[in-house]
Amino acid sequence: MTTPAKLPTAMMDDDKVDDAQQAPGSESTNEEKSFLRMLFLGANWTPWLVLSIVYVIYFIAALGLTWLADGAPPSISTHVVAALVFTLACSWNMLHTPSHGSFFRRHHVAVGWTAMCAGVAVVVGGYWIILSGNSNIEYGAQIAFMTTGALQLFLQGLGVYFVRFARQPDRHMMCMTVMFYNSLLLPAINRLPQLLGLEPLGPAWTWGASAIGFVFAFVAIAWNTRGNVLRV
Repeated sequence: MTTPAKLPTAMMDDDKVDDAQQAPGSESTNEEKSFLRMLFLGANWTPWLVLSIVYVIYFIAALGLTWLADGAPPSISTHVVAALVFTLACSWNMLHTPSHGSFFRRHHVAVGWTAMCAGVAVVVGGYWIILSGNSNIEYGAQIAFMTTGALQLFLQGLGVYFVRFARQPDRHMMCMTVMFYNSLLLPAINRLPQLLGLEPLGPAWTWGASAIGFVFAFVAIAWNTRGNVLRV
């Protein structure tokens, strides 16, 4: 859902010249090569995005899928399955945006709506876990999660408004970026001590994880809206 830096104009012009010189029968081959090039080389492979995606998927696999295998109650099962769908859909739209070509433009909306629906299910499942007494985290951390869950729904609604009604894709991108790094990273970072075999660090760590998510989000926004000035 972020907006990547555009391909250099010279490169685009060279592609047009090459296409004009190709025989008609090679058009499909050129399109396939262009698609594969954009799929792998044109994705938004920023270090913070790759690190976040890999870590969140590992977090869900290491803890969430283990809970499912152990016969988790419906509240946790709903939360984990929805979180996996939410993560995969958001990750795809963060890596590939409509500016990457017609294929990505066509699928961006469908994948985006999948993420929006899964995101609602994630929050509902999270509230269900806490309010049903199935959560083993401290009260202060529960408040933090419920607060960020409400923030997630707000950002989802705001993002939809900006892209569907206000027609302001830049603000849509900002909302979705903050949502991605905060709503997906917060629970994963909060459970980092558990993944390392340590005791939970309490509510202060949970609120701190939220702050880390915001830092990642605004670094990513700066990358995409200010000429990649924070490139590393």
